This record gives sequence, structure tokens and C-alpha cells, in this order.
Amino acid sequence: MLSKTDPSGGSGALDKNVQDARIDQLYVRPYTALTNPAVAGLLVYLAWGALPESALLGWLAAMCLVSVLRFGLRKVRKASRNTLLTPADWENRMVVLVGMNGVLWGLTGLAIAGYPLAVEVEGALAIAACGMIAGAIFSLTASFKAFCAYALPTALGPIIGLTVSGGEPQAALAGMGLIYLVIAVIWGRQTARALETGLRLRQENTALHVDLQAAHARLVEAERFRSDSFANIGHELRTPLNAIIGFAQSIDAEIWGQIGDRRYKNYASLIAESGRHLLNLIQDILEFSRNDTAELSLSEDRLDLNRLLTSCATMLGKSAQEAGVDLTVETNAEALWVLGDPTKIRQIVINLGANALQFTPRGGGVTLRADRTEGGETRVQVADTGIGMSPEEAKRALEPYTQIMRDRSGVHKGLGLGLTLSKRMAELHGGFLDIASEVGKGTLVTVVLPASRSLVGPGEV
Repeated sequence: MLSKTDPSGGSGALDKNVQDARIDQLYVRPYTALTNPAVAGLLVYLAWGALPESALLGWLAAMCLVSVLRFGLRKVRKASRNTLLTPADWENRMVVLVGMNGVLWGLTGLAIAGYPLAVEVEGALAIAACGMIAGAIFSLTASFKAFCAYALPTALGPIIGLTVSGGEPQAALAGMGLIYLVIAVIWGRQTARALETGLRLRQENTALHVDLQAAHARLVEAERFRSDSFANIGHELRTPLNAIIGFAQSIDAEIWGQIGDRRYKNYASLIAESGRHLLNLIQDILEFSRNDTAELSLSEDRLDLNRLLTSCATMLGKSAQEAGVDLTVETNAEALWVLGDPTKIRQIVINLGANALQFTPRGGGVTLRADRTEGGETRVQVADTGIGMSPEEAKRALEPYTQIMRDRSGVHKGLGLGLTLSKRMAELHGGFLDIASEVGKGTLVTVVLPASRSLVGPGEV
């Protein structure tokens, strides 16, 4: 939250970074330092003969000297920014010099009051003062103190001189000059506040950018650590699990002789099944982790989807038989060739098929099919006659680690990653996954691969 601070000074009111930036703005704009002697020279030319020549030349020389000092101060700051001087010290030095400029402009009021000047000369002095104040709004309002030190004597000198001279035109010019001065001070203060706010926001944005870069670096490091950790955990778990599964299968097969009590054989079968299930869960978690950190890549090849669906149905056949679900494959006589990653497309079908079997009651059916749309896209569908989902549940089903309808279909196996992985692997191929479902009437999951992946034959696009 930005604090309300007075831009006119108060080094304690602004933090050091904002102060430095504000003083940089004050020193980087030398406009009034350039225009002061130039405009003063023109006025000397107009007033030549109406005022003492020595006074005019001395006034012009003083203007030039102050401008030279201002430029010298800019060079000193540029060369010695790392000295012990604070931003307030640099500001006060500039205030002194621009105040000297303002006093020199204010001396024109003595000329107006003490000498019978032509109206055009007085008008030129008034216009010059107004112009110099306007320029100061753009070059000095980084320090409202410096602006006032310049603008107030610059304007008040001619205003007082015109008032003292006593003529009606001079009084009108003095009144207009006073109104202009009030407006200029208000405008200068608003400009100073706006500049301070902008500098503060820029400093905060810079600090935020640095913080975001640091946070991003920490996030990248955390993701790398997570990925490495998952890989190590996966290796450490898969090795003993494969051994457990292998030994359990050996006991179940009685390869070294018969087991005395048949219950041990049944236990060995359950151990092997549980081990395979745990291994599949670990594989899902690792696959999801690789996908989540953008580590998945495609190993593309030409494949026949009809043959792949048949192969997947064979792999799911035992699960379908145990669940009492009729598993069918609808294929065309002709091959359906696509370009894709065979392993990942097979995993999509297996995940969707396993989900369908899991949520389809005994006596129901699951169908795997693939075809080509009129637009040339390739479509893989898994349909079931299971418990179905509401639109809200279908949306949630695509979120990782989410399972739907536990209360209506009993306890289900898995971590709820199948649909999420299938969706992401479809997107990795440039396609998408869609779910159409109705409670109590089943679910149809469709994976669409883009037309660019459709092939006419095994070797021809």
C-alpha cells in the first residue's frame, strides 16, 4: 500500500530507492539550465537602451554563471554518486542553485518598478516569466521544494514590480500573473505527487520482478527435486515389487513342487495380484508426474488402430471376465492407420477401458471402437453401460486424484489418474478428450486425434 508522502522534501518520508530515483529525475533534465541564459539574452536585447547597460550585462552574466554551476553540479553527481551525500543533500544543492535563478528573474521586478519601460518590454518580461515557470513544471517538479524555490521569486518579482508601477495595464498583468502563479503551484504539486507515485510503483514493480524471478527459480528447483525424487522412489519400489510378484507367481505355479495346503496357493495368487496393482499405481503416479512437469514426449510411429484396439481388448479380457462385463471391439475390415505414439495411445485405451469396466455393473457391456470422421479426424471411443455421471461429475473426473460415485458402485481401485493421463496424452498428440455421460445410462469417452495424424496406409499420408 502506498503511503501518502510530501514530495517537497522529507527524506524520511520516502524510502531510499524512491528518493534516489526522484533526484535522478531532478538532475537528468537540464532544460531550465539551458533556457535561462537564452531567454535572458533575448530580454537584454529588448531592454538595451532602456536600462543601464552594466546592469543588463551583469544580470545576464549572473544567469550564465548559475547555469554553468548547475551543469557542473550534474557532472559532479554523475561522477560521485557513491559518496556519503544523501539524496536530501543533492536535492538541497539543486534547490540553492535554482533558487538563485529564481531570484535573478525576480530582479526584473525592480527594473519594471524603477524604470519607465515600454509596454512591449514589460509584456515580454511577463511572458518570459510565465514560460520559465511552465518549463519548471516539467523539469523541476521531481522536487517540489526546488520548483517553489524557482517559481515563486520568478513570478513574484515581476508581479510586485507591475503592481508598484501603478498603471492600469500593469495592474491587469500583475493580476493575471498572480492567478497564473497559483495555478502553476497547484499543477506543480500534483505533478510532483504523480511523479513520486510513478517512481514508487516502478520501484515496487522492480522489487516484485526480482521476487518473482527468485520464486520461479525456487519453483524450478522444487520441480526438479520432485521429479528426481519420484524417479528414485519409483526405482526403489519397482525393484522389490517385481521380486515379490515374481516369487508369488512362482509359488502359485508350484514350479518347485506342490504346496501342502491349497490356501497357501490362493494367498500367493492374492499377493501377486496385489503387487501388480500396487505397481500399476506407482506407474500411474510416475507417469502423471512426468506429464505434469512437461517431461512427456512422443515416440511417433505408424500404427493400425483396429489392431491396437484388439490387442487392448485381449489385455483387458481377464478383468472383464472377472467383472462379469461383456467386452467387445468394433473394427472395420480395413486398417485404420494413424501417426502417433503407440505406447501412449495404447495406454489411453487401456486406461479408458479399465475405467469403463470398473464402473460397469455385472451383466453390462463395454465397447471399444475407432473410426474416421468426415473432417478426416481419427476418433477412438470407449462406451459403457455403467453407472454414468452428471455433467458436474464428468468435469471433476478429469481432475487428478478424483474418483466419482464411490457410494453407488462400491470401493474402486486406483488413484483417479486414468482420465487425467488420457486427456493429457491426447493433448500431447494435438487432440482432445471428451466425456458424454448420463447418470444410470452409461458413459461415452471420445478421444479425437487431428486430421494431420490420419494416414491412408502404413507408409503413405
